[in-house]
Amino acid sequence: MARFMKYAAGMNPTRNILVPIELGPQAELVLDYAVALATKLHAKLHLLHVAGQQVATTTGAHAVAATTDDDTLEHCQHELELLAATRANQAPFGPTMLRVGDETRVILRTVNEVHADLVVMGTHGKRSGVSRLLLGSVAESVARGGHCPVLVLGAAQAAA
Repeated sequence: MARFMKYAAGMNPTRNILVPIELGPQAELVLDYAVALATKLHAKLHLLHVAGQQVATTTGAHAVAATTDDDTLEHCQHELELLAATRANQAPFGPTMLRVGDETRVILRTVNEVHADLVVMGTHGKRSGVSRLLLGSVAESVARGGHCPVLVLGAAQAAA
């Protein structure tokens, strides 16, 4: 984080950090890292979860299968709010956001909506070969398509 802080010092102030979260074991690690960063930068955190599953077709195109029902969406919203509430005394949070759709598109759209100066997100880092070719990497796509820096944390970096 110290290396990033030196880099960030020469940039415009970071006021809004978007944190796209995949609910699971790594979510808390990524969020804790983002909270520590937001505290040092005096920035506001915007927590986002994108529901929907990206499916590769035989032509290589991607489709989104919205396999989420109301109960699942309600559970996800509750989990997001709980993640933010348990850290609200450490850093300021905007409203939690739950969206359905293609992860990359939703994240990039939300970057603009919240005027994010930085995106902090985790990556599974497990895809390779054909799987990566067909499905791509959401983190890589966000980094390439975004208009602000993207800090991508693997499990090892998030835990540090």
